[in-house]
This record gives sequence, structure tokens and C-alpha cells, in this order.
Amino acid sequence: MGAKAVIAVITSIPNVVDWSLTWDQCRELEASGLVEIGSHTHALHAQNKTYGTYGVQRWEGESRDDYTARVSADLQTSADTLAAELGHTPVYLAYPHGATDAWADELVRGIFAVTTTTKAQIADAADGLYDLPRFNMNEKNRPWMFLE
Repeated sequence: MGAKAVIAVITSIPNVVDWSLTWDQCRELEASGLVEIGSHTHALHAQNKTYGTYGVQRWEGESRDDYTARVSADLQTSADTLAAELGHTPVYLAYPHGATDAWADELVRGIFAVTTTTKAQIADAADGLYDLPRFNMNEKNRPWMFLE
């Protein structure tokens, strides 16, 4: 059908992307014209044990300046790494764990043109290209489960 898939990678994992996908494989997938490689942040995917937050969510008591410095640096590092490895600026970010934060909006939109959460429903581009719902693919679920 010619629909393009997107794979969002965590760029901080050394030597391999997402534990099993190499940069050479990412380039090969993109060369197919059917796959785009996007960001899943550089190192924000893990939960912060002290603050109990995921991804771009702010930490309890975190100042706006500290938040901006922390999240902006991570997002830019991810985008820069993807650009260096793939030869073009990425446009897509999948929020870690689907979690967003109002403070992240300006930071994210300054780098990425499309973002997705993990709300499992069909997206409507008429609603804009930020915070789109998506079907999370893993060994426990399949996207077609939701379409029956």
C-alpha cells in the first residue's frame, strides 16, 4: 500500500540502536523508502527512580530553567545523533511511555514536526501532527487487535 513505517530509536545505547538494530540496518531500512527512523529521545526513556517520572515529564520541584536545560539537551542530542548517522534531520519523536508535559511543547516543536503518544486509537491528521495517538507494537499486542 506504500504506507511508510516509523521506527523510533533511543540514541544513547552504544553501538546498536534499541539493543538489536544497528545504524547500518537503519540506513538500509530508510533506503527502502518504506521506513523512516525517528527519535525516542537520547536517554530520557528510563524512569527516574528519585522522581518517578518518565521521559519529558518534569521532576517534582524542578525549576523551568533546569527542566529546559535537561530536556532540551537530550532532545537535541538525539536529533543530532540521528542526523549524523542517517544524513538528514529527523522529523519524528515518539514520546517515551507516551508521556508528555506542557513544558516540553516548545522544546519538542523546535526540533520535531511530528510527535506521538501511546494513546491507542487511529490518528486524524486534521487534528494536527503533534501528540498523535499510536498503536504501541511489542510482543504483547498487535495493532490489528484494536481495529476489529
